[in-house]
Amino acid sequence: MRGYGESRAMPDLPTHFLDDVGVLMADTQMTITQLDGALQHLERFDPVTGVLNRTGLAAHLRGQPPERYFLLVIRFCNGSVAKTDCEAGHYDQVHRVLVKRMALQFGTNLRARVGELDYIIVMPKTTEPREAGVFRLRASLDVMSADVGFGVNRVCPELTAGVAPPEADVMASIDTALATACTASLSSPIAVHSAQEQDKLGSDSVLEKELRFAISNDELVLHFQPVMDTQQQRAIGAEALLRWNSPYRGLVPPVNSSLWQRRLV
Repeated sequence: MRGYGESRAMPDLPTHFLDDVGVLMADTQMTITQLDGALQHLERFDPVTGVLNRTGLAAHLRGQPPERYFLLVIRFCNGSVAKTDCEAGHYDQVHRVLVKRMALQFGTNLRARVGELDYIIVMPKTTEPREAGVFRLRASLDVMSADVGFGVNRVCPELTAGVAPPEADVMASIDTALATACTASLSSPIAVHSAQEQDKLGSDSVLEKELRFAISNDELVLHFQPVMDTQQQRAIGAEALLRWNSPYRGLVPPVNSSLWQRRLV
């Protein structure tokens, strides 16, 4: 038991003896095996919905030929608001309902919850025209966005989607799909990854890493912009603006704040 606790290595105990020690060994082996199975389940499955989590999805995708599937991300955009507004337990129920609705819309295709608000569905590649696929996906989003009610709580899910092909690296595939979904909005709820977007995402990824380093390296500075009273012709206050003074890029201009907020949380 101590060896398993330290290294998760399964022991090979002598379970064939029929005396008390043999029975103890057999019981210990069975207990450790059951414990290992439970730990693997916790590591690979979302405890709320029962579908795979990010770790479980990555393990599944490593055995799949990349030319046979693409990744569909469903994002529960107002999930954080729903979590705040719902009574205890009802928020989890909303996610269970969403997973059931995904099953109705996308059949037995593998589903995974890869974050608090994001789901990924592994979709088989087809010869269907892109426009037709986007039209069907939008209709599915509309169906899944129907109100969910539990007691006094009523949640109207706001859903967007991102579609991306797999990459050679499984974790990079998941990250690309999630980044693609981040570019969707309620007014344009479906974002489809393209070769042109791949270059932009790669550039954004480098910029994101540099910005994370800049935060820890104290490269962010405050600039103050005066607030003027035009009638009295004098400054009555100031607006504090956070700017990034990069030693390599210089003073970086403002970027899409909503996108960075989502990616840097």
